[in-house]
Order: sequence, then structure tokens, then C-alpha cells
Amino acid sequence: MRILIFLYSTFSWILISCSDGLTQISTTPLSFSKNPDTDPDFTYTPGRGANQWIFQNTVNIPVQGINTTRSDAYFRFTWLNIQPAGGSIGVYDWTRFDHEIQGAIDSGQKFSFGIMQQCGGCDIIQQNKIGGSLLIYPTWLHNQMQAEIPKDYAKGGKWYPNYNSPSFLTAWKALNAAVNHHILTTTYKGIRYQDVIFEIDVRGYGDYGEWTNNDFSGPAGIKATAASLDSIISYTVHSFETFQCVVLQATFDAGRLNNTVIPPETGYFALTIKNSAGLLGWRRENWGWTNRYNSEWTDYNNTVVNGLDFNTEIMSRYKFAPIVGEPADLDAAGNFNALLGQIIFYHVNSFGNGNLNGQAENAITANNFRAASKAAGYRLMPDNGYISSTISTGSAFSISLNWKNLGVAPTYENWNVYMNSGIQETKRYGQVLHLLNQDYFCRLKLQLQLKIILHYQLYFPKEITDCI
Repeated sequence: MRILIFLYSTFSWILISCSDGLTQISTTPLSFSKNPDTDPDFTYTPGRGANQWIFQNTVNIPVQGINTTRSDAYFRFTWLNIQPAGGSIGVYDWTRFDHEIQGAIDSGQKFSFGIMQQCGGCDIIQQNKIGGSLLIYPTWLHNQMQAEIPKDYAKGGKWYPNYNSPSFLTAWKALNAAVNHHILTTTYKGIRYQDVIFEIDVRGYGDYGEWTNNDFSGPAGIKATAASLDSIISYTVHSFETFQCVVLQATFDAGRLNNTVIPPETGYFALTIKNSAGLLGWRRENWGWTNRYNSEWTDYNNTVVNGLDFNTEIMSRYKFAPIVGEPADLDAAGNFNALLGQIIFYHVNSFGNGNLNGQAENAITANNFRAASKAAGYRLMPDNGYISSTISTGSAFSISLNWKNLGVAPTYENWNVYMNSGIQETKRYGQVLHLLNQDYFCRLKLQLQLKIILHYQLYFPKEITDCI
């Protein structure tokens, strides 16, 4: 009998070592060879690497000339995509949301998203127009804020909400709660929406919901307070209680930039709040840029609130939650020569494969994107191990595998491990021996280079007799 053993899938980055009474005396060592660094990345990279950014999958990854579907998809919704401009309080339209998440399911992708309350660059067709100015929140909410002091206000052809408004905060909370309920209660082709969600942005403030490029020229009392900003964060994070959330890096501004002016207390709140999925990751919207303010928000951030050092907390957050985002061209990133170094330095898990504008056809940019995608996120591989030297049907045998992570970040999900046999014969192939679904699957708790040893004790049923 010739038996081939395969290990399918990977698993959470740290697993508790377990043993089921290993009694084998004679074992044969197992060794594994790392793929050469010059090889292209894998075509299927769930939870890591470049993702489909809104509608774009611009650079051919991993190989030039082949438009490989990304393993993950990301989309930004406007408020009006979910609550129509002329609708009523508590009424939602799931057509656009369902279209995007179902498209991800059809493509075998995980799905991440954010919801924007403002969008300076969105097409007019996606916005409502009142009094000659555009807005992307519902008319009924605009009317509520117009009845308050201070009111929401128009400037430069756009409406700006009053972020301190009780009406705005109540509506934002209700919107997020409704989306969460829809995710938890909806399935498509037998797949639950909740099972394909990877991360959810904490937007709700600033242009594009990016927490920067804010306007402070409205009526007195319009500037968002720390309490209101904390509420926007909390209403998002706790509405999506069971899902991984990420904040925008501008949330850590601590009063540095005149177009941002986020209070230090709000940065502290964002770095300490957690839901059932854990602490928040963070998102950067201009990977590839080398402007100093990006570092002042992160690795050069010397803000300290209540003894919490922002620099240390931000730069170590990858150990517990994903660092994600999107590149930005806008003639500010060159050929994206800085992208790979940023992915490694900040331990980035994933980034968008789009938003390239003039660099979309640039060969140097494309190579930089391929290298950055390969470097991003986890990179698990078996290091060594052993297997019982003698394997007989009806008798237990053991496998021990020593795993390691060569990547810049962990996985952030619990993965099931399947142990399958490959029986080399004409009638049967791939009999499932064992599904390891014990409670010891867990999330990242320790450092990157820790090795993981797993022991399995399996058996071939006596009924398997017609093998070569």
C-alpha cells in the first residue's frame, strides 16, 4: 500500500500545542522546502496581499498578462446607497449592498467595506441636491438638522453635517445597526453574509469618511467635539460587535493638521476601544506616498494620553488587528518605489489594487505592486516534523508538524485544519480522515517568529483495502 498524506488549508497563526497520547516508537522525519523568493506569489491569498479595490483590479498579480481574480474584495458605500435620499426614517434599500457582497461570494472572495457620510469626488448621480448643493445623507436627516441649532450647512456646493447633532448621531447609529442586522440575517447561495466579512471601516467623519479634509467654517458650535467623534466610533464598532473593525489613520492626528484637528482624546479612544472581535486595526488611504505627516500620525506620533504612547500602540497594533488601506497616485507616489518598504515596515496585511490613475500602465509600478502584494500579510509554511514509519489500516499513526510564519503579519481569522489522505487507486481518491475542529483554534497572541508544533493521531479505517 502506498499512501500519500496531504495537509489542506492553514490555520490561525498561534495554535495551542496538543497531543493525543503519542505512542509510536519508530518515526520518519519530514522536511519541507521554501519556495524560492524569486517565484511569483500564489494566485489564491485569502486575507492577505492586494485586494480588489472597489471595481478595480488594476495590476496583473501575481503574473503579468494574467488578470487573476483577487482573493478579497473591498467596497465603499455612500449613505444613500443604503438609505435613499427621498426615503423615510428606518427604511433601507439593500439592492446595492447585496449586489456587492454577492459578487464577492460568487468570486470566492472575502468582503470588506466602509460607509461614507460625505464624498467630495463621488459622481453627481450618487448624491442628492438641495438648494443647489450636493449631499449624500438622506433628506429627512438634513431636515432634522435644519431644525436644530447649529444647522448642517452648505459650502462650495456641498452640504456638511453637524457632527454634534443628536439627529446625526442617532441616524449614524441606526444605519450601522441596520447594516449589521442585514449581514447577520442574510444568506446567498447557502453562504451567510457574516461568514465572508473580513473587516469594516470606521468612517462617518471627514471627506470620504477618511477623518481628514474637514471643514470648520460653519456656524458657531459646528466643530465636532471629542464626545461626538467618540460616539461615531463607538456606534460603528459596537453595531458591528462581532466583526473586525479598522479606524482611519487620521484618527490619530491629535491636533497636528489644520484640515484634520482630531483631539488626542479621540485617538486614545480609538486605540483602546474593542468589541467582541478585539481591538481595532487601522487603515491608511495613501500607501506609496512619502509625505512626513503620514509618519507623524503613526511611527513618529509622540502623543501620550493617560499613559498610552500612541507610537508604540499604533506600531504594535498589527499583532492583534489588521493594518490595511489603499494606494493613491495623484502624482504623489511616483512609481510606488516606496510601497514595498512601507508594507514591510508597517506590517501591512492587505491593500487595494487600484486608485493608480496615471500609473496604471507603468511597468515599474506594476512590479512594485506585485512585490508588495507578495510581502503583505501572513506567510505560513510547515518547517519540519515526523510521521509514523509504519502505517497500517485499522491502526493509529501519528504526524507531528512544526509550523512557522515567514510573513510580516499574522492571520486574523480562525482557520480549520483538514487532514486528508490521497489514496492512489482507481475508484477512490481523497478520503477525509479527520476534521480537527477542537476548541484550541485561537487568534494571534504571541510574537511573529514563534514556531508552532501540532500533533495529530489519525487512522485509516479497515475498510480501505483496495489501494495499490
